[in-house]
Amino acid sequence: MVKIPDEVFNSINNEKNSKILATVGTNGAPHAIQAGSIAAPSNEIMIVGANPDRVVSWPTEPTR
Repeated sequence: MVKIPDEVFNSINNEKNSKILATVGTNGAPHAIQAGSIAAPSNEIMIVGANPDRVVSWPTEPTR
């Protein structure tokens, strides 16, 4: 699994920063949303809009 670099980890967890979640579809089309609820409890896990009672994580390494 790829670890989130410290600079990115600190930026993700800075509540004053705006956050954008962006992906690219299999057809190459980009998709981006502003996501106010993004956090990284460790440098191996990111959470988006999570209910603290139900945290779902995924590897930070892209899958293809």
